[in-house]
Amino acid sequence: MIASPYPFNGVARYCLMPDASGNRHADANCDPDLDPGLPDAQGLLCAYVQAPGLPAGSQNYKVCVTHLGTSDDPTRKQQTAWIRALVKPDLDAGRVVSVSGDFNSEPDMPSLNNMYRQRLVGDYTGNGDFVDGDATDPDYFAKAPSGVTCKAANQNRPAMCRSGQNTAHTTSGIDKKIDYVFFPIERLDFAAYGRWAIDMFRRPGNTSHHDLLVAGANLKFP
Repeated sequence: MIASPYPFNGVARYCLMPDASGNRHADANCDPDLDPGLPDAQGLLCAYVQAPGLPAGSQNYKVCVTHLGTSDDPTRKQQTAWIRALVKPDLDAGRVVSVSGDFNSEPDMPSLNNMYRQRLVGDYTGNGDFVDGDATDPDYFAKAPSGVTCKAANQNRPAMCRSGQNTAHTTSGIDKKIDYVFFPIERLDFAAYGRWAIDMFRRPGNTSHHDLLVAGANLKFP
């Protein structure tokens, strides 16, 4: 679901399920009510939001949300590759795109290499176009997953790491970070506060194994 106090200037739903040939299933047919072979159809929902300050009818801000299934990570890796391909035209056109949701993947997993610009070794030469809303919180640098290297601040960016606060509680009693708010790294105004200003918190719920996740950032619009 996407909710906004501002109008939408277009909404699109994309399927992230493979067809019999392993290609992305047709969007129009990605409905478990129409196709019994898709009992847990997964997708990407996007909307252009008329944010304050943008021209009327603007499509400069695209907000997307997803929920990837609990299948194996190679399947999720294919799904995040599709997500990247679906939002890439907007990014290449200079638009701002954010992607959030339950990825059922921890920060060090291969499936998220398609989302993070920061690689596991710490540098910013990865395939992804994004940074997670919790990547600048030093409280979790020492708790980064095994094999993850955090990067010190430089003239362009604050210290960042593929780590963060756990967001979900599994039935086996293990807490994990599997929920994300991804912002486009090229559109973040890191200099606004000397470092990226993030407001992020969690509140336990009674009906979900996930906690509420809130993130915010200063974004540079074209």
